[in-house]
Amino acid sequence: MNPTKYLLCLGLGLFVWSGCEETVVRDHQPVRSVTSLNGTWQIEQGGMVSAPTEFTHTIQVPALLNSATPPFADVGVTSPRRDAFWYRTSFTAPAEAPVMLLKIHKVMFGARIWLNGVLLGDHLDSYTTAEYDVAGIVNPDAANELVVRVGETVSSVPATVPAGIDSEKEYFIPGIYDDVVLQTSGTPRIVNIKIEPDLDRNQVRVLTFLHNGRDQEVRARVYNHVIEAVSGQRVSNDQATRVDLAAGESTWTVQTLPMPAARRWSPEDPFLYAVRSNVTVDDTTTDSAETRFGMRSVEWRGGPDGGFFLNGQRYIIRGSNIAVHRFFEDPNLGTLAWDRDWVRKLLRENPKRLHWNTIRFHVGRAPNFWYDIADEVGMLIVDEYQWWNITNVGVVQKWSEDLVVESFESWIRENWNHPSIAWWDASNESFESDEEPFVNSFDVINRVRHLDPTRAWENGGYAKP
Repeated sequence: MNPTKYLLCLGLGLFVWSGCEETVVRDHQPVRSVTSLNGTWQIEQGGMVSAPTEFTHTIQVPALLNSATPPFADVGVTSPRRDAFWYRTSFTAPAEAPVMLLKIHKVMFGARIWLNGVLLGDHLDSYTTAEYDVAGIVNPDAANELVVRVGETVSSVPATVPAGIDSEKEYFIPGIYDDVVLQTSGTPRIVNIKIEPDLDRNQVRVLTFLHNGRDQEVRARVYNHVIEAVSGQRVSNDQATRVDLAAGESTWTVQTLPMPAARRWSPEDPFLYAVRSNVTVDDTTTDSAETRFGMRSVEWRGGPDGGFFLNGQRYIIRGSNIAVHRFFEDPNLGTLAWDRDWVRKLLRENPKRLHWNTIRFHVGRAPNFWYDIADEVGMLIVDEYQWWNITNVGVVQKWSEDLVVESFESWIRENWNHPSIAWWDASNESFESDEEPFVNSFDVINRVRHLDPTRAWENGGYAKP
């Protein structure tokens, strides 16, 4: 960095400006560790207050309660046999780190979580991640016990919570149905990354959200560069941005990385890149990440020459629906929905034989790795929330609009880098009337649309044009 630019950066205080960037070549230094807590857990039914004294069943995590061994009776409906199910597992934690995050990526219905007997909190949403900083609670390099209580069915959470509704489902089966991990790093750490391809300018905009967990101000640097996801070959130099963070402060940095001659992602050529990120303080890496993306654009246009446009070209979409959460009721489900080979066949081999390029995940979101596979095999996904409210079958929606917005925000932030997700789908055939008022899906969309200007929204609400 030249001296004039350096002095300018020093004068900018706590704000991040593009003038503080420099282009360098720097080795990627991965320091973040992710320990999977997936596997065979103990499971037992019981009350809401106290954990069972003995556990006589096992279950795979992730999966749902209809896969427990031996099986429970009346799973997915209210039953006098219990009010809740209790999960328990033991694990050895990695070495101590400044940040130790426990993440349960999706769980139904209404999770209460304890680690080593300490109550971490409640997570009532069914489609977003429960996350807790457990530094000081976890036993590093030693045994730990994790207990998760989940409600017996959708009615186990308050009516204001957007726990999912589908008038054609018979059973709302609970369970931890996505990954459980323990993630460690230093601080400042990367909370989230958003990658926005710009095909017209042959570049990507990388937004890195940082948090300083220290009790003092730090001067950090953010380094980002692009690689080919499979080969690891570097395709850009690093952009380095200096940022000053006060104690406890969070902020975004914005960088632009050139992508000349980049391959466009499409169902015909699902080529993937990744951004490698490092955060340093005094040239010591405090956190790292690798975030996959595809160089592609999606757009809906109106008019006689309109339609869906992929990478600037009109694109004919062909496909059908997969009702993931209805499949969860299948008595032969077992753990198929978490078998990567089976899901890869579901999303690639069978659709390709039918010349499909698009699948709508209908009334309910899939486990995270389904979207990873869709990225890899080249399948456009219409990602729909589990929201089907039809008044003439007696279903009355009482969700809190603020809680729906909160759930939508988490949904978007966790999934906005998947090139496979072609557009967001808020609801399916949902009536909204003055006689039976409930959350208006159009109002929710208007409150979250700004988070991702790169995609359109589809909405089944009938209230407005």
